[in-house]
Amino acid sequence: MTDAKLKKLAKEHNYDPTYELISFARLVLINAKIQDLKSVAINTQLAIEKEREACAKLCDELSDKDGFEGCYADACAQAIRARSKNDRP
Repeated sequence: MTDAKLKKLAKEHNYDPTYELISFARLVLINAKIQDLKSVAINTQLAIEKEREACAKLCDELSDKDGFEGCYADACAQAIRARSKNDRP
């Protein structure tokens, strides 16, 4: 939001659009943007973990099928799950 819009909004609500008020409004907007970005990051990380678990389950299913004895599906599933554990902050 531009300073002009902030000043207009202040006037519409009967506030004097002082430098301090506009500066405070900018800080509030920046904080809201940071919170939005954190939320997006958390949701993205959860989606990645969910997809990795789905992939690991496919590997588990392959290793349980006849004819796949000795294949690397178990190791693959473990490696996929380990990636999610290593990515956590």
